[in-house]
Amino acid sequence: MIKKIVLLASTVLFSITAQAQQFPENVINQDISDAKRGKPIQLDRIAPGQSIIVEFSRLPIYIYKRTPAEILALNSIQRDSLADPENENFKASVKRQFSSTTAVVWANLLLQAETIAARKPSRSVDESILVVSAAAPTSGCMLAITNPQEKRKGALFKDPCTGHMFDSAGRAFKGSGTFNLAVPPYSVAGSTLTLKALGNGALDKPPFSKQEMYQTQNATKLLISAALYNDMESIKAAIKQGADINYFRIGEGSPMDAAIAGSSIQVIKFMLQNGAKPTPNSEALARALERQDVLKLLTPQLN
Repeated sequence: MIKKIVLLASTVLFSITAQAQQFPENVINQDISDAKRGKPIQLDRIAPGQSIIVEFSRLPIYIYKRTPAEILALNSIQRDSLADPENENFKASVKRQFSSTTAVVWANLLLQAETIAARKPSRSVDESILVVSAAAPTSGCMLAITNPQEKRKGALFKDPCTGHMFDSAGRAFKGSGTFNLAVPPYSVAGSTLTLKALGNGALDKPPFSKQEMYQTQNATKLLISAALYNDMESIKAAIKQGADINYFRIGEGSPMDAAIAGSSIQVIKFMLQNGAKPTPNSEALARALERQDVLKLLTPQLN
């Protein structure tokens, strides 16, 4: 069974424990604390050609030790076979990762690591080590290591949901979407690699403006986006513009489920007061996110 790390069309599902009246602030604050504390990994326990998966910022991270042959091969891969050899789609990739309020720390961490992701051709601090998110950038599915035949063609990772392939620098091949694999911030000292925030920049501030996040959308799509980002001002504006507060389409999300994924209980109460109702996915989503505050609020409508 393929493991997916996404829920709905645009919301990344992390391992969140939410306490009533504190979501999403409690999640963001915990992410900041974890990112600043850092996570050390001993590289000498990884043999060349092998990988481990660790958790950082509530996401699985691949740490792969390249073989000498793979290091040499990085320069031999034809640039015209890659979807984004210059990493030009980096900002668009981070924007996609910033899928809701609870992903704000992760998005800022990726921006901190831009210089690492742009290094050619390794996209790494140490050319013998690759560090990338284990979540495929398009589908959110858990990446798999390729089979020997695929490895001979230069592919190291494969998205089992889309078939997209990535080389040993995490670069997408043409026909495998437009985004390279996300690189988190880290440093290497001796045999210790530490996943950790770089610098003292704010990690809780949205890395993109409302205009960049929402772009030109109709009122209903604006409502869904605003609910993902806990944006009460834009939620009120969208409702005033005639947004369908009970819009629900598989693969497109809904205002209520977006609010459960990204907004405070105050926003959800406001939406209920304005006629919103739970969707067929709302209860399962609230349980997956351990949002007891939402479950308690929705119980009368779910029964």
